[in-house]
Amino acid sequence: MCQQVLLVNRHRGCQHNVPQYHTGETFDCGQPNCALSSAHAHADTYPCKCNRIYVDYIRVQNLIQEKCDACKEAELGAYSNRGRHY
Repeated sequence: MCQQVLLVNRHRGCQHNVPQYHTGETFDCGQPNCALSSAHAHADTYPCKCNRIYVDYIRVQNLIQEKCDACKEAELGAYSNRGRHY
């Protein structure tokens, strides 16, 4: 499957990748059953069952030492659920 570059922020505190944006840079897979490839085997006939979706090629843009926002919120939610509730 052909790949499209996705820039992410990697958070080392929780090992999550937070996507930023696609750069538009693509890599050709060279497979005959991929409609996005230059090596697509058959002519453009309808209905072509070949793959038409890019796979993300993850490129780390920023390496952040703390946890991502979603993990921080989940951690705070876990603390607020402790104790007695009236």
